[in-house]
Amino acid sequence: MKTRVRRSPDFGSLTRVFRNPLLRNGHLLTLSSALVALMGLCFWTIAAWRYDAAAVGSNSAAISLMMLLVSISQLNLSSAVVRFVPAAGRHTKMLVAIVFVVGGCVALVVGVCAVIVVDVVSPGTNMFGGSKAHAIFVVATVASTIFIIQEGVLTGLRRTGLVPLTNFAFAAAKMLLITLFAASMPSDGILAAWALSAVGIVTAIGVFLFAKAIPGCRAAASAVGSLPPLRRLVRFAALDYVGAISATASLTLMPIMVLTVLGAEQNAYFSMAWLVACSIFQINLNMGMSLVVESSVDQSDLARQARHVLAHTGKLLAVVVAGFVIFAPYLLGIFGGSYHEADNALRLFALAALPHLVVMTAVSSARAQQRMDLVLWCQVPQCLVAVPLTWFLLPVMGMAGASLAWLITISLIAGGLLVQRHLWLSVVVPVTKPPNPTEQKVPL
Repeated sequence: MKTRVRRSPDFGSLTRVFRNPLLRNGHLLTLSSALVALMGLCFWTIAAWRYDAAAVGSNSAAISLMMLLVSISQLNLSSAVVRFVPAAGRHTKMLVAIVFVVGGCVALVVGVCAVIVVDVVSPGTNMFGGSKAHAIFVVATVASTIFIIQEGVLTGLRRTGLVPLTNFAFAAAKMLLITLFAASMPSDGILAAWALSAVGIVTAIGVFLFAKAIPGCRAAASAVGSLPPLRRLVRFAALDYVGAISATASLTLMPIMVLTVLGAEQNAYFSMAWLVACSIFQINLNMGMSLVVESSVDQSDLARQARHVLAHTGKLLAVVVAGFVIFAPYLLGIFGGSYHEADNALRLFALAALPHLVVMTAVSSARAQQRMDLVLWCQVPQCLVAVPLTWFLLPVMGMAGASLAWLITISLIAGGLLVQRHLWLSVVVPVTKPPNPTEQKVPL
């Protein structure tokens, strides 16, 4: 008698996930985020061992400033290309070239201005060691800005599997160069390693995009309609930028407020909980980005896909959140014995990941339909409510007050979205209007 070998249910579930492009792309982006975090830790560990404390301090400050400038300079174009590249068809090369030029030029201007401002306002900070460091900083800002946009282009082209690979190559190059530059560039080697690695990876991705990925996409998507008018593209990018900055500020301002109200020691504990929590929120961001890509061309199946994201990611988050709630003190203990003081802050942040999933799914659904009013409704209140509520709760509850403020804010928004779920779980069919001869089209 023959014995039938049955597949493991876990293996079958994993296979179904990776056969579904919506879920596969989201998990690949999450893998990329985890890889960036892990290799970033390795990068700074090497820096601490190979460079003196003064060099590490000045270079880390410069890189932190650079990353802030990158988030400003890229104008959230990485989100715009995720939305419009899948439907661009024969206009893809032109669209990608325009966003690269715009992002690079803005980064160049912002980087130069930042160097001038730092030297004038805070000449004693030793952030930049001279004209060579100035040039390295500007190059790093421009290259990193384009790199962020390129990740969005790869995602929009459904080349999501390359995103973890490019991040791995970038991180590996940084770690190699930071070691090589330790002797020849003891003061600027950390920043130089970042800049040169960014230039190399941006060049390689650029060649791949324009020589292979985009021509292949154009051939496969020849039947896809053209881009919307330029005015709509600009409106999408501008309003999405406002929403993204608001949502980002609601979280990134928290460590600054904790530092101001509770002091440096308490902020050290809070910041570790905050960093760990942000890795959970990244899961929702990545699944939302995948939803935008898979529904950009055809929104007829958007409602089902949104529900699928909610169900699949919700099950995953339930396990992750339960683990963080139970093991919060042990997770924070990795950083040192005193860091368990932030265990309640981490627990509250982890619980907030569940309503955050609802908010990010609604935002992604609205982006796919270019309903930017709904995007703003979801994201701007995050800053308007969370920031003042944090100021109010910090003196009363300590660092857990900041986490509670975020949990309350995101839960209120998610609750409103669930009550009014027809706003984002149904597709709004635009009314066809006669063409306006004065409306500017994207040039061919």
